[in-house]
Amino acid sequence: MRYPTLNHATVTSIAALLVDGENVSVDAQADWSGAGETVDLSAIEAITAAANADLIQLLLDGKVSADKEPFEGRLAAEIFPVLDALPVEVLDDPGFWRYVAVRYFWWFITWREKDPIANGNVGTYIDAKRNTEQIPLRLYLRANAVGGDSHLCQAIPKSADFWRSHVIRVRTGSAEPLSRAFATAQAADRMKTDPLRSYARRLNRQWTNVLLGMYDQGEADALIEELRE
Repeated sequence: MRYPTLNHATVTSIAALLVDGENVSVDAQADWSGAGETVDLSAIEAITAAANADLIQLLLDGKVSADKEPFEGRLAAEIFPVLDALPVEVLDDPGFWRYVAVRYFWWFITWREKDPIANGNVGTYIDAKRNTEQIPLRLYLRANAVGGDSHLCQAIPKSADFWRSHVIRVRTGSAEPLSRAFATAQAADRMKTDPLRSYARRLNRQWTNVLLGMYDQGEADALIEELRE
């Protein structure tokens, strides 16, 4: 599969121009990896363009709250099936994630992380060095953790720390039944920051002696409930 990528220097240069309001042809600066049939990214373009238009309308109508997490979760669920259908070698390439960040998700990045970007912190959200922060990658991992469940992706308010620190960054995110059980419990009875961190530490310690990745949904639900007692 032949697919577009961007290296660190190029994506940094493109982002700087975009921040300054310049028009940039991302495709003209992309490199190509792999061989054979060229990957079809038209569905990514269609979904992100529609979501961008919808966000603009929601903002004009005053229907977007200060909590940006529900919209991030919605976008994660919408884009997941398309990304998940790509070959593993594409998904494993940081250069691909850099490319899609500035090619298809720049509108979302500048809205979602407006204040950090205004303070000069752009690289964190485009360079794929940290999967909990790079925007398209974290959207994919968030939805992947719960099997693309649209409701769970967006059901937890003010959930940035939940998803990034307690699901994506740790082994929980690799076990779908466990992630689903955890997200379901948090959506139903939201723990605040300190209790959540304490709970997550107890959950993470379970991995030491138990093969949590082998749990089915019923076993995962029971564990999550037991640890919350």
